Amino acid sequence: MSPLLPNMGPPIANTHDPLPANELAELVEALREAAASLPDGRLPAETIDEIARKNNKPRAYAWAALALDPNLVPQFTSNTLIAICMGKCQLQGAVPNLEKLLELRDKRVETEQPAFDIVPRHCLDLCPHAPVALSRGTHGQAAHPKLDPANLPEIIETLCDS
Repeated sequence: MSPLLPNMGPPIANTHDPLPANELAELVEALREAAASLPDGRLPAETIDEIARKNNKPRAYAWAALALDPNLVPQFTSNTLIAICMGKCQLQGAVPNLEKLLELRDKRVETEQPAFDIVPRHCLDLCPHAPVALSRGTHGQAAHPKLDPANLPEIIETLCDS
């Protein structure tokens, strides 16, 4: 392990394909245009979802595209935030995790339960623990290494309901 790169660790075998970069780039442009039209530049979840629909892309693609430009930020509506790595973590399953987070957020919003905000980031600097997310809320801050969609309902319940 390099002393200059303490989090690089040994290589991790890829288990998933990355999202198509050209498709994400198209979505970034649409997201930038939408953000420029908003007073604070923060994108509501509905706007991000609408951009995916208008571009005939899966919803997770538009959310993942946020990670390609640090100036693209979703609107925050709750006290709980989940930052999910959408950089190299894609190769270890970050996209299915993002899809599950979107599904769980929708259910909580629809049933008027305490929800959470999702912030896709290019890198969280926890590569040996990929796929990874960080949470921040009334409980403090926590890392969620080796994240699996099957574990997300319990994590979200703990974060939002306790």
